[in-house]
Amino acid sequence: MAILIVTENYLEFGLESGFSNFSESAMQFLEKQGLESQGPVSKLTFKLFLAVLCSLIGAFLTFPGLRLAQMHLDALNLATEKITQTLLHINFLAPLFMVLLWVKPIAKDYIMNPPLGKESVPLMSEDTFDTVRLWIIILLCALRLAMMRHHLQAYLNLAQKSVDQMKKEAGRISMVDLQKMNIFTPLLFRGLLSFLTWWIAACLFSTSLFGLFYHQYLTVA
Repeated sequence: MAILIVTENYLEFGLESGFSNFSESAMQFLEKQGLESQGPVSKLTFKLFLAVLCSLIGAFLTFPGLRLAQMHLDALNLATEKITQTLLHINFLAPLFMVLLWVKPIAKDYIMNPPLGKESVPLMSEDTFDTVRLWIIILLCALRLAMMRHHLQAYLNLAQKSVDQMKKEAGRISMVDLQKMNIFTPLLFRGLLSFLTWWIAACLFSTSLFGLFYHQYLTVA
């Protein structure tokens, strides 16, 4: 919500103009239908909805972000060439580059209109800048795909790393942890898994059977 409060002078998303255009178009449509309205939703409601959506996206990306950081570190340790390490660093910083492309004081004031002495000479038009920004995003996505092999190899090595860690800790397992394991035995998890598998299959079959009966007999005209 704090990001949505920032004005277009700093973060140029186009949300204000986009929402205004949406409201005007909706009001014109409702007027043609003979209805009076101040708009489908208020600006505050619109931003609250975006804030909730962004919160969900952030929650869903928390674990992948942590895993990506681990794979990045492992990939750097596996890489032997400087060019590969440089590309891995650029790949890791790619989201930051994309974020800065929408920061108006950085993107437009210093890239599109760089100050040269007392005057600022425009290097490109706004449409050209949008095109360049789009191509930068495409190139960064292509770089991430190119570096995927290194990340996947680092991810596969996590299994061996976990095994080595378990071997190191094998002699340091406390009696309490050992007792927690003689409690949560594989037989318990096997029973729970068997029950849940049976229950899901039973629910799926019973609801499907009811649906078959409903469509076969109850909806016949």
